[in-house]
Amino acid sequence: MPGSVLIFAILGFLALNIGLLLWVYGDGGNRGMENAVMWVVIVLLLGPLGAILYLAVRPRGKLTACSHCGRKRVEQVAACPHCATA
Repeated sequence: MPGSVLIFAILGFLALNIGLLLWVYGDGGNRGMENAVMWVVIVLLLGPLGAILYLAVRPRGKLTACSHCGRKRVEQVAACPHCATA
């Protein structure tokens, strides 16, 4: 019984970290960050501390759908990072 609790705790921790990595990569891409992969590596190495650092330096602004490609982008940015249209 105690072994199965430990296994579930480890699996939960891994799932949380994978979800965090996927979110950082997706959010960085939506915000037009060219170094989104670098931030994934930082979060992978530093865990929650890396995620806090990412939140401190990422571009601020509300994400909205691009009128041309439909993908998310920061509202205040002139050009969409996905399709490069205004």
